[in-house]
Amino acid sequence: MSAGRVADTGGLGNCTARSLGVTVDAPPNAVWPWIAQIGQGRGGFYTYQTLENMAGCRITNTTEILPDHQHPAVGEGIYLHPDVPPLRIEIVDPPNALVLFGSPAEIGGEDSWGVSTWQFVVKRRSDGGSRLLTRGRYDYTADWRSRLAFGRFPIETISFVMSRRMMLEMKRLAERDGATDEERSPMRRS
Repeated sequence: MSAGRVADTGGLGNCTARSLGVTVDAPPNAVWPWIAQIGQGRGGFYTYQTLENMAGCRITNTTEILPDHQHPAVGEGIYLHPDVPPLRIEIVDPPNALVLFGSPAEIGGEDSWGVSTWQFVVKRRSDGGSRLLTRGRYDYTADWRSRLAFGRFPIETISFVMSRRMMLEMKRLAERDGATDEERSPMRRS
């Protein structure tokens, strides 16, 4: 697992960003189904279900590929919580990328006080495996609501802990189901 932070200030004056990556010993098409079905009311987030549900998220993490959720489309919403507006799907490029976008201003007609993007990128490695990356960016203003929702604390800490768990579980599931013996043979563990 590798991590990095971006120090860009973004369009609203303040920015918190994080990137995480994990090596997966399975091809991108074995990783993609777990990304495609992410979300509340879908496949879950593959994280700490009990913690998510303590926050009222009503998450059920699956360990199975759900055929009804394998074709995300641009414009659809991915819910993080049943009572919070969804993130909108901006880019779908199976099995390479899924990009989500959210802004309270879009849904409430209020001035923008925060914008978030969440990217999932899968890159094929030369040995046939994959590199799974997730990138989250939160642009925010000096307004207290914006700082609370998108500022460095608590979002940076929570995002790291939950994203790390999600990626390691996606890795486990993709490696469990996704690689044939031929696809696995030259791969090394990392």
